[in-house]
Amino acid sequence: MHEEIEFEGHTLFVKDEFHITLVAAKYLAEMISPNKQAPVINQILLEFDKFTATTPLDKYELSGNLRFAQVGEQKTIILMAKVPNLDQLFEQLSQQFSVELPKQQTHVTLYRYPKDFIGIPIPSPKILEDSSKSIDIPELSLRCNDHFHQRQY
Repeated sequence: MHEEIEFEGHTLFVKDEFHITLVAAKYLAEMISPNKQAPVINQILLEFDKFTATTPLDKYELSGNLRFAQVGEQKTIILMAKVPNLDQLFEQLSQQFSVELPKQQTHVTLYRYPKDFIGIPIPSPKILEDSSKSIDIPELSLRCNDHFHQRQY
């Protein structure tokens, strides 16, 4: 992966590490109980641990769908991913907290601006639609295929 990339007049910088965020606990806690987020975050993380003890979330599929996301001055290029079994966790959490929770929009953040910025949370289909657009950068798609298919995550 190149250290930086130019896109629509913006310079974005490659991330130091790549991961797929499975649960945006802070965002979910805001939906569940805006005034008592800390204990709800702890409960979500406990439920996540219980769920992953019996249901694997270590497999994923990269879609090849690149998106440019922007919120204010923060910008990212992301690669969408699919994590089998993850929807089951969100169904369980929705039942447990009696709130219809959106499904996490799993992705890998590839590039970001500013350089020390982690990434833009995309915890729901609505936020994905509102803050990003599909993009086509064939050479980046090829680099992603080479980079990610050589590694086990």
